Amino acid sequence: MKVLNALELGDEISSIQGRIEGAQLQRTWTDGDELLCLELHGKDSLVILIDLRRAHPFVVFLWGQELLARWKDVSKTFTKKPKPLSLFLTAHAGNLFVQELNWRAEEGRVVEFHFGKANSPRRCDLRLVLVPHAVNAIVEAGEKKVSWNPTRELAATVTDLLPPEPRDWQQWGQDFLSWRWPGQATSRKSSIDIESKLRKDLAKKIVARGKLEESLHSDLESRLRQMGEALKQPQEVPEEFMDLWDPRMTVAGNREKAFAKAKSLKQKRQGTELRLKTINEEIARMELQLVHPESIRASPKQAPPGTRAMANSAARGRTLQLAGGLQAIIGKSGADNLAILRQARPFDLWLHIKDEPSAHAIIFRNKGQSVPHSELERVARWILEQKTRGKLSQPMKFEVLVVECRYVRPIKGDKLGRVTYHSAAVFSLVYDRASQT
Repeated sequence: MKVLNALELGDEISSIQGRIEGAQLQRTWTDGDELLCLELHGKDSLVILIDLRRAHPFVVFLWGQELLARWKDVSKTFTKKPKPLSLFLTAHAGNLFVQELNWRAEEGRVVEFHFGKANSPRRCDLRLVLVPHAVNAIVEAGEKKVSWNPTRELAATVTDLLPPEPRDWQQWGQDFLSWRWPGQATSRKSSIDIESKLRKDLAKKIVARGKLEESLHSDLESRLRQMGEALKQPQEVPEEFMDLWDPRMTVAGNREKAFAKAKSLKQKRQGTELRLKTINEEIARMELQLVHPESIRASPKQAPPGTRAMANSAARGRTLQLAGGLQAIIGKSGADNLAILRQARPFDLWLHIKDEPSAHAIIFRNKGQSVPHSELERVARWILEQKTRGKLSQPMKFEVLVVECRYVRPIKGDKLGRVTYHSAAVFSLVYDRASQT
């Protein structure tokens, strides 16, 4: 499940503020590992799950009878163990009320809870830093402070993001439970029929389309370029650009910033147009299904995602079917590999034999689906088999890199299909051509 970006986190917080403000903190506990749970009661019962894993931090709000019942089933399996932060939060914020819940837009993925009580001097603040690899929870009461991890400075925040698509955050909570605890969070029967869900999904898509069209029709890129050109002349800042002017920066700094942001918007336009085309196709398909309801349940089976990726990119490649419906694809050239990578989803896996040019494949999987180590080894051996074509006469040891495609970036302008990557997992493999035959 993808970690929320700053704007998505802000959208989640704004959706819950009216429900949570005024709620009383009744219980705080942890699983002794990476989960902090807050139980509150206000207009309704509400649970806050704070997942403090280093690479996948989340704050998730659960409410509603069905969702809370599902969480109750999941939480029965936990052994609740105290940690210094949970004990401190219980002592200083227990039975206090949520007076404010804020998303710190200027800091990016940072959320703050302010607990207090009318006519009482007791105050307590909980600050969540949900930046991957800089995750933290910090509780302050008076001059005392306790943190989950050692505190550190946050890197500069990138706020130049597309507006998030509208989302049903209650359904997102259901999806989170299924992803985080797949063996325990079994789905309960829903009263919403397929057609009703389709209508809701269609409404969300239409709203998302409107926002994308609005961003495409915006004249911000043009205005930024005009501002940059105007600032080349020794004159006062034109009145029409004062809303874009940053008084903390020099004229030269504002000029460079305007040109850089205009360039960034131009580069993003192509992606937005592609996203708009995709969403228009989805809306047309949904509208057709509503006109012919019988087609909802009789939709033809889609081709596997790897096959679709090759078809959409017009690339040539070889396919390996794996257990659990997984599929691995190797391009026949560097250009084919690059084209297939551009069609891969963020959660698909990129496998590369270290120090071997063009020796890589992509495993297409479902979101949240784990890939057994035996299948990773099988794909690695397949890559080497395709790469060496029987040229290895002696067993050799290789290192295999496994990276989610979200962390793999093509090198701009490179025609050989080379990429940069980070957050790789590594395992060793001894390849013996004789044992493969």
